[in-house]
Amino acid sequence: VTNQSEFSKVIEGQRPIALTWEGYEDLILGKIIFREKERVGTLNFNLPSKDGNCIGTYVLSKVKGTWSIYCEKKDLNASGFLKLNSDDGSISGNGKDNKGKKIKFKIGSTN
Repeated sequence: VTNQSEFSKVIEGQRPIALTWEGYEDLILGKIIFREKERVGTLNFNLPSKDGNCIGTYVLSKVKGTWSIYCEKKDLNASGFLKLNSDDGSISGNGKDNKGKKIKFKIGSTN
């Protein structure tokens, strides 16, 4: 029997994010705000140079998952894969935007 209350628990908070996005010269540093329930979550972060906000979703299995974001001001969407480091809770990911530009990121651990 699965503990249903643990499965349906909502997890939310903020974590640091570092990302490289082809076309942006500098490393993008910021905070990611997330809300997760049943391994499906939403996220929200800002781009540098007043390029606006990005919102998205992710789905995480035990250690791997997918992500998708949309950045309204730049009219960009991007998606890819992510992987959970079960030792420290950090997440790394990669993917591409709709113009074929590569994206890599690391989200800080829970500690």
